[in-house]
Amino acid sequence: MRLRLKKKTQPLLQTPQASPGAFLGISALVHNFCASLDGPCGQLPGVGSLVSILGEALGENCTFREPSETDKLQLVLKVIGNAGLAAMALTPTLSACASLRSNTPEIQLGAIQAFRRVPCSVDRSVLSHLYHSPEEDAEIRINVYLALMRCPSEEVFAQVRRTQAGELSTQDEKTKVLRAEGTISGNTGTW
Repeated sequence: MRLRLKKKTQPLLQTPQASPGAFLGISALVHNFCASLDGPCGQLPGVGSLVSILGEALGENCTFREPSETDKLQLVLKVIGNAGLAAMALTPTLSACASLRSNTPEIQLGAIQAFRRVPCSVDRSVLSHLYHSPEEDAEIRINVYLALMRCPSEEVFAQVRRTQAGELSTQDEKTKVLRAEGTISGNTGTW
């Protein structure tokens, strides 16, 4: 199977005209192949080639020179999400892509969503930090929450409780200030 995977997928990956569907299909195939193995698969020749191609396309932190490269980068992030187990080596780059505020929200979301098939043992501390940051975009925080909940643990639940408690107390303080200023009514809760 290993030799056939490399022989069949390598030419497709190296074709400049390779369709997005080919990359998405191959990455899903590679994930399923890796899931069937007992050990890590990232070092296998065909798998390593795919990860190398994807890593080069991502760069260091998902930045791009031309606005026209946004669609390509979003596709690469989807392919990495499909590859899952095979793409574990790219999670530090995904973390950088997700946390870099100069990236577009679409790129940040793509990087966050690319964690969907990555094993829970992979470091997700950047996701935790993004969730805990109230200044982050709400859509990003919601997607980070969903990514964190794919690997629930006592630590994740505790962080969610702390974050929500902090935001509720901040919201209560804002409400008290607005009521004191007469901006909102104390009895009806209307503006």
